[in-house]
Amino acid sequence: MIVYLFMTLLLSLLGTGIYLLLKPSTILLKQRKQILYTLVFLSFTLPLLMSFLGQNNGGVSKIDQNIGATCQALLYKSNEFLNSWISNKIFLINTGVIIMLLLLLLFIGRMATLLYVVYSSQKQVLTLENQTYHILYTDRKISIGSFRLWKKYLIWPELVHELNEEEKITILWHEIAHLNQRNTFQKVSLELINIIWFFNPVIYWLKRELNDISEYLADEDTVGKTGDRLAYVKLLVRVKEQQQLHFAQSFRGGGLKKRVLRLLNSKQINYSKGMPVLILISLLLTVSVFAIQPKIETYKNEIILYAQMAQVNQDTGRTEFCTQCLKQCLKPKN
Repeated sequence: MIVYLFMTLLLSLLGTGIYLLLKPSTILLKQRKQILYTLVFLSFTLPLLMSFLGQNNGGVSKIDQNIGATCQALLYKSNEFLNSWISNKIFLINTGVIIMLLLLLLFIGRMATLLYVVYSSQKQVLTLENQTYHILYTDRKISIGSFRLWKKYLIWPELVHELNEEEKITILWHEIAHLNQRNTFQKVSLELINIIWFFNPVIYWLKRELNDISEYLADEDTVGKTGDRLAYVKLLVRVKEQQQLHFAQSFRGGGLKKRVLRLLNSKQINYSKGMPVLILISLLLTVSVFAIQPKIETYKNEIILYAQMAQVNQDTGRTEFCTQCLKQCLKPKN
C-alpha cells in the first residue's frame, strides 16, 4: 500500500508539472477539466495496472555485498535514516490512519449539513427549460449557491431579497450553469480523494484549479445569457461577503479577483486544443510508471531486508548474513 500511494504521489506531481509547463491558461476550459480528470485517473490506476501485469521484479536486492569464502554474503551496516523510519513506522502509519478518519468524519459532517439545509429550508419548485429545480429559502447567513443530490437545489438566502429581478435572474442562470456541469459530484469526489491523498499537495491545488475552471465556465454561460458583462461583475462584487456552504457551488466561489479580471479583459485569446496535452501527459505517466515502479519495489525489498538484519543485529550482534540461507539466518532463535 505504501508503494502504491508513493507512486500515485509521484505520478500526480509529474502530471501537474507537465500541465503547468504547457500554459493551461491557453487551453479551452472544458478540455482543461478533462486533462485534470485524466491526470487523477491515471495516477490511481497506472500503479494498479503495473502490479497486475507483474512488471515489478519482486526480487531481494543487496544493500551491501561482500563475497565470503564459501557463499555470497550481506554485510549489515547501520543506516540512521532507515533506523529512524523503522522505529517510527507504526507511529507514522497510525497517524496517517487517524488523519484519514478525521477527514472522513469532516466529510460526513459536511454532507449532513447539506442535508440539514435541504430538510430545514422552505422549498419552491421552479421549472425552467423543461428542467425542475428546487429553491431552498433559508435565513442562514450563507452564500447563494447550488448543488445536486437526488434533485437539483438552489440556495436562496435572505440576501436575494435585496436584489432586483434582473439580478435574481442573472444569479439563477449562473447556478443553473453549475448544476449542468455537475459540480457537486466533482466536489464530493475530490473530497473523497483528499481523504486518501491528504499527504499530497497536488489534491489541494487540484481542488482550487477545478473550482476556478467551473466558475469561469459558469461566468461565460451567464454572460452569454444576459449579455451585460459589466453589470455581472458588479453583482459578483456585491455578494462576495457571504459564507459559502461546503459542497454547494457558491455564486461568489473561486478566486473572485481572477474571475473579475477575466470578465473585464477584452483581449481575445487564441485557445489551443487540449487533446495533444492530454495525450502527452498520458504517455509520459505511462512510461514513468513502468520505469519507476520496479525500482521502488526493489528499494522496498531492500528496506525489508535491512529491517530483518537490523533486528537480528540488535538481538545477537551479528553483522554478516549468508544470502543463500538468508531465511534460516534471520529466523529468531529460541
